[in-house]
Amino acid sequence: MSVVSYRKSCHLLNHDDVIGTRRVSYILYMPLPHYLGWQKEWGGALELYPVKPGPDGVPEPEPVPAKTIPPCWNQFVFFEVQPGKSFHSVEEVVVGEGEDGRQRLSISGWFHSIQPGEEGYVPEDTHEFKSSREQLTSTQTEFKSYPDTVEPPLPDDPLSEAHLSFLSEFLNPVYLQPRTMKALAQRFVEESSLELHSFLCTPLADKLQLGLMEKDQRDGLGPDRVTRIPPYSSGGMARRREDGGVSALGQGSPDEAVRSLQDELFSSAAFRAWLAVSVDDPMGTAAGEEPERGWQNGEWGGWECYMAPNEEEDDPAVYRSGAPKKKLDMNVSANGHSKNHVDDEDMQEDSDEEDEEDGTLLTVQPGFNRLLLVLRDEGVMRFVKYVSAAAEGSRWDVCGEFEIGMVQEEESDS
Repeated sequence: MSVVSYRKSCHLLNHDDVIGTRRVSYILYMPLPHYLGWQKEWGGALELYPVKPGPDGVPEPEPVPAKTIPPCWNQFVFFEVQPGKSFHSVEEVVVGEGEDGRQRLSISGWFHSIQPGEEGYVPEDTHEFKSSREQLTSTQTEFKSYPDTVEPPLPDDPLSEAHLSFLSEFLNPVYLQPRTMKALAQRFVEESSLELHSFLCTPLADKLQLGLMEKDQRDGLGPDRVTRIPPYSSGGMARRREDGGVSALGQGSPDEAVRSLQDELFSSAAFRAWLAVSVDDPMGTAAGEEPERGWQNGEWGGWECYMAPNEEEDDPAVYRSGAPKKKLDMNVSANGHSKNHVDDEDMQEDSDEEDEEDGTLLTVQPGFNRLLLVLRDEGVMRFVKYVSAAAEGSRWDVCGEFEIGMVQEEESDS
């Protein structure tokens, strides 16, 4: 049992509460001040989600909750904990304490099942579905193989003229320079991750930025939206191209340009060859200076997190559910030289130690036109944090996974 105070920007990610022997979750609400009455537009509602079968048959929550329960003084809520079914979240609180001390205060906990040796114990059947916590440690990606007729590229193989010509339509030319690729490969071997700023070439990046901002504005997700918390019906995925496709720099819409990154760039043999050279032994960064606000400083949420698997009672859904902490970033500039900088002079000195204690391996703030490459070991949990109501637009991204393997080189006869 615990007492939890949700203040401005606090939230809870969607999860099913399945850890150990939990069987019933309960919450007693005591929002302050009790005489004022908590308003729905302040956020902080408990959201309960229906489920649907995923691509592999594993249940996953629908994007829109079936029921929302705003906190109310002396209200008691409970529900059964079921793997892959009892999905719920807490909506972001969008108001500060102000003069009247507003905060979403609650007492919450779980009732557990009877254990072996206790009176009334009955062995339970194995759960049919994985919990949300277990699902974070696996991948649901359906990998598509490259043609068997094409030999896999090796780190020492230079990019062909055809590959360079194709990639130059998409990538910042600095990332096609041999010196840069060599520096990135060395960094990836050391850190197992790369964060590449200004990854796409300027014409393509400018086109995407303008087009996606306009799309957000049309969908009611821009900085001038009326409601503080966007409705669930807002926005939508990029539309799929019609057969024939378009060039990323052609006259197609921003939706088509986004789709071209997924269907043409990242799945191409040329990008596969670039990866082989640039990450060598399958975090540094390559960056220009950017203003530290919004996405970059964590104010708008939406950052990506990788956590080590563990058998403790920790739930990734509650990891940093409040305001994010600052951290020390290691950067590699576009010419391959390294530099260190601290995001904030008031950074807590023990933040890195706390990350190690809670199993955090990597956290990365999103930023426009950045490529994140991470070597993810089996069992490592990956998730994206809640996008705050303070965000002035959507967190657009193109995601994918590559399987890696060892290449055995034949020994030459001497």
